[in-house]
Amino acid sequence: MQVEKSLIICLSFLQTIAFVRSDKPKLFRGLQIKYVRGSDPVLKLLDDSGNIAEELSILKWNTDSVEEFLSEKLERL
Repeated sequence: MQVEKSLIICLSFLQTIAFVRSDKPKLFRGLQIKYVRGSDPVLKLLDDSGNIAEELSILKWNTDSVEEFLSEKLERL
């Protein structure tokens, strides 16, 4: 089963911004990035129907943590 994800990010979190602005997001199939002003950064794991199966705060994650998590959950291109 392939799990899709959305990454919602607030521009005030430097480590998450560094990941999003790099070429790394292009390496993951099914990764969608959405900007929500004033929102804390979260990863939303979607089920096969597109419903939110799990939501994880990534407020304190660094770039390497985000990449490692996505590597475990998504197919790399």
